[in-house]
Amino acid sequence: LAAVVLVALAIGVAQTRSVGGRLDPRAADQTGSRALATLLGERGVQVRRTTDPGGLADGADDRTVVFVPFPDLLTEEALRPLSELDEGTVLLIGPSADTLDPVTDDVEFAGTAAVEVRDPDCSEPAAGAAGAATMGGDLYRTGDGASCYAVGDENGARAPMVVGSTRGGARLVVIGAGAPLTNRALADDGNAALALN
Repeated sequence: LAAVVLVALAIGVAQTRSVGGRLDPRAADQTGSRALATLLGERGVQVRRTTDPGGLADGADDRTVVFVPFPDLLTEEALRPLSELDEGTVLLIGPSADTLDPVTDDVEFAGTAAVEVRDPDCSEPAAGAAGAATMGGDLYRTGDGASCYAVGDENGARAPMVVGSTRGGARLVVIGAGAPLTNRALADDGNAALALN
């Protein structure tokens, strides 16, 4: 009986100390992204979480992905190093027009749409390999890049996932909502394949 009480007490303490937070790679709740961080780690990808905006682009090379789940919380000064990257990939979730302006002139905000399962219908290899995925939220247009999971009948002009480039020339991926990267949705449709690629 004492052993059972100690285990229950330990579980209670662990639950009160558990990490929560939308798209937090440490969070195991439904809105966290611990499942994705674990899958990436199993494939030899190092996931490093930082809360220092000034260090986002430090040490970035052609294999680095700088994932910014809440870019609208960053100042223009904090966005500048991302804008100047000339290699690697910058991945922004749901940036507003004001946030995009300092980072790129290749992608623009273009409205919103419901988050639902959509087919990629684009030339981006990661989206093509993933197939249908949970996409929506904010919509974007890009000049020379790929527009994936397009909304409406505008020939892919507005899409919740676009691929373009930063002002410095690094690859820029913009996704309208973080839903496909969460623990809750990662196993649905092609979400995991899209996130891993």
